Amino acid sequence: MTIDANLVAAIAAVVAAGVAIVAVLIQIGLARFSDSVENLWRFYDQWNGAPMLRGRPLAATSLLEGGDAAAIVDVLGFFELLGYMVRKAPGMA
Repeated sequence: MTIDANLVAAIAAVVAAGVAIVAVLIQIGLARFSDSVENLWRFYDQWNGAPMLRGRPLAATSLLEGGDAAAIVDVLGFFELLGYMVRKAPGMA
């Protein structure tokens, strides 16, 4: 039984291609995870930012008293964006 050099080279090429595909898939997963963490920090910063800290109590008061609907727009917009991101990027949840 002899080993053909072309057969060995072809098998090595197929194995190398498979390893490369697996490496690319792993990198895609790591990039998605990194983006998810970055988005989480952005949402955290927005939620705890000065404009939202001022707007959240006003929105709560407006909801409880049936007052001005304009006071709750920023808070509802935040939750709308958060819900959109969670639905579009399941890895974030």
